Amino acid sequence: VGLAMGSERVSRGSLGMRTAFGATVGGFTGLMLGAMDVSGIMSMGAKTPAAARKITGAERGAMIARTGVLFGAFGALYQGTRYGVDRMRGKSTSENAAIAGFLSLVPFTPLIIRRRFNMAYAIGIIVFDEYNDLERQRMMDDRD
Repeated sequence: VGLAMGSERVSRGSLGMRTAFGATVGGFTGLMLGAMDVSGIMSMGAKTPAAARKITGAERGAMIARTGVLFGAFGALYQGTRYGVDRMRGKSTSENAAIAGFLSLVPFTPLIIRRRFNMAYAIGIIVFDEYNDLERQRMMDDRD
């Protein structure tokens, strides 16, 4: 079962797998980044050690979970959008990664402006994914 788009079919199964992969990778990345952010707040962000102690364990956990959920949503949106753009354009290119990256960051713009979503990390995920895609294509070309 698939949707007809451009020159290739979009398989719902493949789309689901790509978005699940993006959510998993983005979620775990977000959890790690959230833990680092909380650690930074605890060691440097608070003006005094007493102020750092006022952040409860539940608040720390919520900050970590929130970052994990946001990056999971971003990862799922990016991977799903990238898959769709690749299929609509009939090929996988760096331009597609840029288009998908832009489209997947748009919903997070208010959070980026309020510094509640670290765009640099999100762009890093996009760059790493594109590098991986280019390496996979190079390896397949080397086989031929």
